[in-house]
Amino acid sequence: MNKEIKIQKENVLNAYKNANQEQKEILEHLFGSDVFKPADVRERIKTFADAAKAVGIADPEEWEENYSEVEPDILAYFKLRIIVQALNEGWKPQFTEDEWRYYPWFNLYTQDEINNMDNDEKKRRNLQLRKIGDYADFGFASSDDSPSYSAASIGSRLCLKNSELASYCGTQFIEIWMDFVS
Repeated sequence: MNKEIKIQKENVLNAYKNANQEQKEILEHLFGSDVFKPADVRERIKTFADAAKAVGIADPEEWEENYSEVEPDILAYFKLRIIVQALNEGWKPQFTEDEWRYYPWFNLYTQDEINNMDNDEKKRRNLQLRKIGDYADFGFASSDDSPSYSAASIGSRLCLKNSELASYCGTQFIEIWMDFVS
């Protein structure tokens, strides 16, 4: 008698997708929770809590409470280190001559500058704006394939392994970046 049961992965994933919480826990116990995680890290890491759990912080709220007396920019830096670590999935810069490292790029815009931009210009600049006061906005700015200038004044602990992750990190976590730089 054959004691082996063969199940197509696609069928298991569909069952998980349509399962209630108890059924999901059973499937995770049988097949391991990693089977059900999206392959793209950007689908798994949407919040600071997601990033914290991904790097082994069991209770992100308790972790934050431990740093409640820290200045907001320092707390933001700590959070960004955790987020970048989670997004990089184990990649660390080696600082070799041929290695590229990426970092989100931000601009500050006055309200007048924003008012003078049409929607096409805002789209071209890939602006993701957040209000930081009555007179200015903080925005993620992508420069992908256009000419740009960059300086090496950014700490290595916040660099990412590719431009897609840098763009994602800059837009998804813009509030934390804003706390860090302002």
